[in-house]
Order: sequence, then C-alpha cells, then structure tokens
Amino acid sequence: MAATIRITCVYGAPKGWQWAADINQHARFPVAWVDGKETELHWDRATEIPVSSEEPHKLQVFMRLIEAALVPGRSGSPTDPG
Repeated sequence: MAATIRITCVYGAPKGWQWAADINQHARFPVAWVDGKETELHWDRATEIPVSSEEPHKLQVFMRLIEAALVPGRSGSPTDPG
C-alpha cells in the first residue's frame, strides 16, 4: 500500500526583516532525505513524497547552503609545488 509524506517549508523572518529573508531564500534550498533518497523541496508550498506504508522510514529535512565543486590541484599549485 502506498502512502505520501507531505512537507511544506516556510521561510520567514521577524517583523521588519522580510527583505533580508527574501534575499537569503534564494541562497538556501530545502532538501529532504527519505531512506537515503534525496528530494528537493519547494518554498511556501507542499512537496509530496510517495513512500510505502508497510515499513518505517527515516526522514531528514535540511537546508543546503552552498554547493561547490572541488578541482584537483594542478602542477605548480600550493598543493603540488613540483
């Protein structure tokens, strides 16, 4: 039997600071992990994630702040002086 997890992420700020929240919201991305599978979430509206109802599930929700790609050092770089 199927079931659905519904998650709504709301991004807010104290009174008078909404302008800062509007700027920051574009640099923070809500993400859910259900049983190790990543799902990107939406701001201010529900995201539905289908799951089976026959077993327990591990749910983790967090905000991704920075995405960066690491590039191996090149010859002559500080990590490889030769």
